[in-house]
Amino acid sequence: MCFPHIMNICVQHVADHFTNSIVAAQEVSQAWDATIDGIVMDKKTYIAAITNNPVALGRSAIKAIRVSGLRRDKFMEVVKTGNAKQWFKSPLNELVTVPEVELLRDVCMRWDSTYFMINRLRAMRPAIDFFLSTPNQQDISGHKMTDSEWQVLEDLEKILDVPHRVQQQMSSESMPQLGSAVPCFELFMTAWESLATKFPRLRPSIDVGLEWAKSYYICMDLTDTYVIAMCKSTILGDK
Repeated sequence: MCFPHIMNICVQHVADHFTNSIVAAQEVSQAWDATIDGIVMDKKTYIAAITNNPVALGRSAIKAIRVSGLRRDKFMEVVKTGNAKQWFKSPLNELVTVPEVELLRDVCMRWDSTYFMINRLRAMRPAIDFFLSTPNQQDISGHKMTDSEWQVLEDLEKILDVPHRVQQQMSSESMPQLGSAVPCFELFMTAWESLATKFPRLRPSIDVGLEWAKSYYICMDLTDTYVIAMCKSTILGDK
């Protein structure tokens, strides 16, 4: 039962660092990698986007669109009409179909809700940008985010996707076994380390989470219960 709790602690520290715009901007600036997914990104623009805290901007945009039933209905009308008339395009100028679903809000005590919020927000970006640019929504047009701010959100989603997949793996078991906790936790840390190597700009935030993860891993390593559980699970599996 402590597995999701420990995961939550590690990820919350990453999210706190990522949204601490001043600290994050300074450390990302030092670990900067100019090429982002094959696209050359301007360093000053990206750092400025971090400073603006895109997570908070995303929450504000969601709140503005969901503020009333009438506005939510208008937004969904734009989504459906836009899909039918092929209005929406990706940042690479490719036609896309936006999922006809509601925007999600996150809960501060659940890191995975922030992951789902960002995931849904990015999936619906073409419709959001279109909706906030329409003349009838001028009063909330200031909530439209820049390409760099969307990129920062995508980067945080990359980080959160790792613990999400590991937690899903644990949750997929009808009766989670203690013996699988350590291998899953090792997978979690290894995946984060690989992500930090692949995207150096993400390392400052990932390292914060890894520091906490490693401290808990040491505690597990010193607990005989996990070793016994893994050996027992292996023996039963062989049978």
